[in-house]
Amino acid sequence: MSTHPRHRLDEVIHAPVRFSIMATLAAVDKAEFSFVRDTVEVSGSVLSRQVSTLEAAGYVKVTKGYVGKRPRTWLWLTRDGREAFIAHVGALQVARMRRIRVALAMVVTVAALVTVLGCSAAVSPTADNAGQASPLMTLIDVAAQRVQLADTVAAAKWGTDAPIDDPVRENAVLDAVAAKSAQLGIDPKASRAVFADQIEANKTVQYGLYSRWRAYPDRAPTTRADLSQVRPILDRITDQLLAELKATQQFRVNPSCTAQLTGARNRVERARHLDPLHEDAFARALTSICR
Repeated sequence: MSTHPRHRLDEVIHAPVRFSIMATLAAVDKAEFSFVRDTVEVSGSVLSRQVSTLEAAGYVKVTKGYVGKRPRTWLWLTRDGREAFIAHVGALQVARMRRIRVALAMVVTVAALVTVLGCSAAVSPTADNAGQASPLMTLIDVAAQRVQLADTVAAAKWGTDAPIDDPVRENAVLDAVAAKSAQLGIDPKASRAVFADQIEANKTVQYGLYSRWRAYPDRAPTTRADLSQVRPILDRITDQLLAELKATQQFRVNPSCTAQLTGARNRVERARHLDPLHEDAFARALTSICR
């Protein structure tokens, strides 16, 4: 029986462009063709071919319509597509952790050999490998996902009476996080501080997008995202953040935490192609990670 996580990867999704398309659509309820094209940085013809493959697999739905007299094409993930993408990303994370365990085992083996040989040379990973194996990497990436989800929240609120600042709801979220942290054996005060940063980061993106859309109305969203579909994603991210806060709580008080945080943040920023607005929000989201 095959147990290696690569056997659980979805070959349809794993192709780089199709993976990028799925990742873009996973963060939103629905997106215009041109938005996905520009986000993934491919030509329209390339995007059309890759979307056709995803559509044939039942992962993406395509619909056409008009905004005024201008034709528009919208893309979104089907339920099967969203579940397949989550499973695929999960397999990638398992594979990454397996690679880290192998790398650490190799380091331990080398260290043992050095001891046996009576050598005094220290074995230390390169800066790049240290960034890959950082205990904070998953935590930092989940925080980045929450920052990027702020785009969908902003699009859902744009043109409505829903406020960006909502102290009552924010306090309810923080109280719930503190209570769950206590159950999980995490310092509630530390968790509350981290999640307060997440909320402020989310609002940073929303305010920034509102300013951009007011200045350039043609860039404002033409379809409204459904917040009822965003809430379950936020709940899942909350659970992931809490799990990672628990897994890293000893490391986050270590003096090396800040250096590891910087390296992990830079890697995630590059991998997720964050623009200056989202980079600023991302930095805000990480303020209280190291203690």
